[in-house]
Amino acid sequence: MLTFDDGVTGQNYPVYERLLFNRKNPNGASVGATFFITHENTNYTLIHDLWSRGHEIALHSITHQVMPSYWVDLNVTGWEAEIVDQRETVATFAKIPEADVSTLTFIA
Repeated sequence: MLTFDDGVTGQNYPVYERLLFNRKNPNGASVGATFFITHENTNYTLIHDLWSRGHEIALHSITHQVMPSYWVDLNVTGWEAEIVDQRETVATFAKIPEADVSTLTFIA
């Protein structure tokens, strides 16, 4: 399993190109990765490109809060804002169907 965390930007996208594009697994399948994205610093055009190449887009959180207490104390409305709203944002700006955006979140 290959995963990347946080925003996809013009600065880190060339690394993904070098690592993932035009590579095959021993069985001939394309190399795939899961991108756990946040809203901050994310270029949604690049997210769409990764998705269209077969990579999985998953949600980290919209605010990228790192303090465990934030998540422990978060109410339902807060969780919806962090995950559901981000899923809708990705669907809208990256032009990816909501069903294709994984809500299996990675919280550091």
